[in-house]
Amino acid sequence: MGIYQAVISDGTGSITSSVVSLVVFIPPQNLTAHASGAGVTLQLKGTTNYPYVLQSTTNLTRPVVWQSVVTNPADATGNWTFTDTNSSLAPVRYYRATVP
Repeated sequence: MGIYQAVISDGTGSITSSVVSLVVFIPPQNLTAHASGAGVTLQLKGTTNYPYVLQSTTNLTRPVVWQSVVTNPADATGNWTFTDTNSSLAPVRYYRATVP
């Protein structure tokens, strides 16, 4: 995270932009899944307090249609966990985590 300004100049002078804040978010890392009687628990590591979108599909044949399951922020340590209790509704389900 940082605060930045741009200075643009040419032969006639220069102008300075407004101050902006730049934050670089870590994309979701290492999405893991564990099945249990309660459903499928998915975990990832990402940016602290940044929201991640969990999506699922039942078919990877193109065109793949991903459906959003939940959007939740990672916790204070960057960990994100969700249990999909509806995973038994489809015989096969694929997951991915994205950023909004």
